[in-house]
Amino acid sequence: MSNSGKNIIIILLAVAILGTTSKRRIRKSDLWGSGAFGASRGNRPHLGIDLIYSPDEQVRAPFKFKIDRVSYPYASSDYSGIAFTTSSGDTVYDGRLWYFEPDIDLIGKTVRKGQVIGTAQQINSKYSGMINHLHLQLEKVNEQATKEDIIYNNKVFTNPSTVFVI
Repeated sequence: MSNSGKNIIIILLAVAILGTTSKRRIRKSDLWGSGAFGASRGNRPHLGIDLIYSPDEQVRAPFKFKIDRVSYPYASSDYSGIAFTTSSGDTVYDGRLWYFEPDIDLIGKTVRKGQVIGTAQQINSKYSGMINHLHLQLEKVNEQATKEDIIYNNKVFTNPSTVFVI
């Protein structure tokens, strides 16, 4: 094999590896506001972060977690996602990841960072002009709030990007 052929294989391998571990961007301001943790949502704060994804893009686990069940962000819509549990150090989190079609064969299983867990949904049919994204939120289980956390409805929410490299 020529050196150029070897270089192409090395580059393709690097792209495949980096594709599973690259850092996702958080949705900046658009017609609907910001995807940042704590951003205004009218009378409440944004309880998670919005990670930019294209419709039909493979969704990869942003970190290791156990998928507990399918979860829905709204009582009546076609949007879905998952409820999951994870931990960092001694802190346990209940999490939600929404706006994607999860692989239901993974329910009840622990997934590793970078593992494909579903396919991103198109959210512009509900939110015209919004940058397509997945919503990720973490709720602390039996933990005291820190000054960076948000307490909402007697629950403690923390910024996922301060707990895990996403």
